Amino acid sequence: MRLPSRANKPLGFAGEQAAADFLQQQGYRVVATNFYARHGEIDIIAEDQNTRIFVEVKTRSREYFASSCVITYKKQQSIIKAALEYNYKTKWPRNKNTRFDVALVNPIGVSFAIRYIPNAFSVTTEAII
Repeated sequence: MRLPSRANKPLGFAGEQAAADFLQQQGYRVVATNFYARHGEIDIIAEDQNTRIFVEVKTRSREYFASSCVITYKKQQSIIKAALEYNYKTKWPRNKNTRFDVALVNPIGVSFAIRYIPNAFSVTTEAII
């Protein structure tokens, strides 16, 4: 397994910021970024009416998204566990919805292209990307 290099961190942070800006432009309210829990990290947490959305951001320096962008089952489980912890800590009512989305981000010049995938995975399914 290849570990991310320090050189990739600025690109990743810029991609997460671009995704957060995109969500706000779509009418979502970003309530947290880079939430660290015992079981993992969530890049962006947003809300839209009665839905809380946990967003995994994948930023690549090329337009190429293949096997490198798939959210593995293990990664899904760590995101889900972190989401459950966040919902518990913030007393999110169980009758409200929770959704897991993915934002695929590519830098293009000084801007970013974003492919946004709502409901990319759920508590009981594999990723659809």
